[in-house]
This record gives sequence, structure tokens and C-alpha cells, in this order.
Amino acid sequence: MSFKNVIKNSIKGNSRVKLWIVMTVLLLTAAVLPAGCGIQGKDPGTEQTASQSGVTAASATDQKNGSAAENSPEGKTAVTENTKSDNARKEKAGKDNAHLEKAGKDDSEKAAAGPGEAVPSLREPLHVGDVLQDGSLRILYMASGEYEEESEFRKPEAGCKYIFVRFAFQNTDPDSDCSISLLSFQCFADGYSVPAYFGGEKEPAPSLSRDRTSIGNLYFTVPEEAKEIEIEYRPDHLAKDKVRFLYEGEKDAGIEIPPDTARTAGACKVGDFVSSDRQRIKYLSCEKDDSDNEFIRPAEGCSFWTLTFEFENLEKEERQVSIHDFSCYADGISCSRNLFRDDYISETIPGGRKARGTVTFEVPDQAATVEVEYASGNRGEPHVVFTAR
Repeated sequence: MSFKNVIKNSIKGNSRVKLWIVMTVLLLTAAVLPAGCGIQGKDPGTEQTASQSGVTAASATDQKNGSAAENSPEGKTAVTENTKSDNARKEKAGKDNAHLEKAGKDDSEKAAAGPGEAVPSLREPLHVGDVLQDGSLRILYMASGEYEEESEFRKPEAGCKYIFVRFAFQNTDPDSDCSISLLSFQCFADGYSVPAYFGGEKEPAPSLSRDRTSIGNLYFTVPEEAKEIEIEYRPDHLAKDKVRFLYEGEKDAGIEIPPDTARTAGACKVGDFVSSDRQRIKYLSCEKDDSDNEFIRPAEGCSFWTLTFEFENLEKEERQVSIHDFSCYADGISCSRNLFRDDYISETIPGGRKARGTVTFEVPDQAATVEVEYASGNRGEPHVVFTAR
């Protein structure tokens, strides 16, 4: 009889045997099952501790094995190569960090300058009396100071004042004109941009003929308590460098521009006319003038002079003529134009038609040679020079 059948028959006939068998099975089961597997289940705390101990042990084993590997020739070579690689990465990371630091600084400067505006480098600042040569344009920093408006309606706002910087601009190119843009200048007070003021007495001429000079002031509105004031000049809109002129309060370098009293050969006189394939200009008159407006008066030592011209358009298309096509030079230095007359020239002349108009300038009384130049701006048309005095 098999052991299975003996157990079955014994259980059927004897309850004590039943109990003995159950107890025996339980004891055998407890002996066979692995430790930790009880009726109450797993102990979370015991499991976590065991897990941590396992990680630590594994790390120690790995370190031991790693040390043994490093001591071998192959291991030493691998460690050396890894060290070089790590050093190379650190060096590159250092360069990258330096680049990022610089980029961050540049970005902050660009943000301060405004969106879309490139930030150029700045040269050493120039002082009153210094000279800058920008291509064919020579700039002499003549003076600086505060500017007072006589009219109570043109005073600066509370807490601010007007300042000026005076420059002499000279065209050193003997063959062509050059332009002067006030937009190339920007003023900063204690690092903050401040607005320009366009109500001053005399501003530079917008353009200069060859070998001519213009002296004028640039005006700005600055806080009264500003400690450092700089005027930045961009020599070329395509260039990166800017030049700084320091505002130094009331200061005058005492620069004197020698007069150029030489007269232009072939200059037109009153009654003369000059012709081209496109137009004919007749010089009608030149006379000393005065304004009916009591608020429009020439500067001390100066007088208004008005020239009258007749223009004939010889083309079929319309032609424009403006007072801004004219420039006046007294002993080689530009004079300010004035628009107090109602008949100043500003016409669009149809083909085959004529127009008359005047141009008026403020001229120093002591000037020996006064000449007015006309430049149409059209390519191929030369300047025309008219003798005014």
C-alpha cells in the first residue's frame, strides 16, 4: 500500500491521527519554507535596510575592483587617458563659461542700448581742444558750456538745464562735398541717454563744399545734478567704433579758424546767368535786408543779406528748386540761412516754365569775401558760385 493511501485510511479511522498528521505537515512546511516568509508578511523596515546595505556593499566592491584595475598596466593607461580627457573637458568648459559671461555682458549692453541696435566699442574720450579726423571731415572740439534761453516759454523742465558743445567741421577733400549729420551725435548723462535740443542759436551746416568750414553748436537737455556728461559720435554708420567727447562745463579752447578770403574764379555776379542742358539760372540782385518781425534779428556783428534768382526749367519733366540747395560762406566759414521772407525759393517748376525766389543768410559784417553756392543735388550738375560781397 502506498504512503498516500496509508495516510488516507488513517485519517478516515482516527481523529488523533488526523491531528498528528496536520501538526506534522505544518512543522515540515515551516522547515522547508525560506526564512522571512511568515504568516505576518514582509517587514518594510527590514527590507529597506537590507537594500541600503546592498548598495553600499556593491559600491565598496566596485571601488575595490576599480583600484585593482587601476594598478594594472592597462588600467593605468586608461586612467591617464581619462584624466587627460577630463582636463580637456574642464578647459573647454572654462572657455565656454568665459564666452557665456562675455555674451551675457554684451547682451546686457545691447538691451540697455535698445532693441536692434548694435553696440560698438568706445575709443578714449576727447577733450575740449582735441581734433578728430574722420575721413575727409576734420572735427575740432572748440568749447562747451551751459546755454540760457531768454524766452520763458522755451526754458527746460524743472531739474534740467541746456548745455552746448561747439565744433568746427572742415571738409579737407579738395574734390568733393561732405555731409554733417546731427543724428551721428548722442548725449549721455551719467550713462543715461538725454534728448537733443534744437532751439539753439547756431547749428552746423548740413553739408560742406570742398575746403569749406562750418562752426556750430549742438544742444542737449541734461539733469542739473548730472556728474558725467558725454557726447558720442559715430564716425561712420557702417563702422563699429564710436568717439566720446567729454562735456567739461564752461571751457573754451580758444581755437581760431584762419579766414579764407580767396575768391572763387569765375563766380557769377549780379546780372550774370548760367545755363546747362537742364536749366538756366539768372542772378538778379543781392542786398542787405531786415525783418519786419521784431523777434527776428541778426546776431551782434552780423546782418541779413538776401539774393534773388530766376530759374528756368529747360526739361520736359518738373524740376524742384529749394532754399536748402544754397549755402553761404563768409571768409570760408558757413553762414546760417533765414526764412523770414515770404518769397524764399521753394518751387516745383513745370517743364519750360520759370520761377523766381530769394535766399537769405546771416553774414558777419567784417567778412571780406562772401559767396553763395548752389548745388542742385542732381548727378552731373556742377556747383554754381555767386559773389555776394
